[in-house]
Amino acid sequence: MEPCWEYFHCIKDKCVMFGRRDVMCWTVEGTLCNNEAAAYCRFSSSGCKREACEQSRCIYLAAALAQDGMRH
Repeated sequence: MEPCWEYFHCIKDKCVMFGRRDVMCWTVEGTLCNNEAAAYCRFSSSGCKREACEQSRCIYLAAALAQDGMRH
């Protein structure tokens, strides 16, 4: 699957994910995405980015899981 910044046509070049293809965004802290998961993780001490992405129903994570047949 394409990286999140391509999927969303993102132009936030200061984001830690911008231009990267080596990791998935739900494994990286400090992203600048606008979804609820990112906001939750910025204020959470649990460091559970993927869980937060799942709970906020991030459309990128859902699409990646569906495409790759990943399990929750």
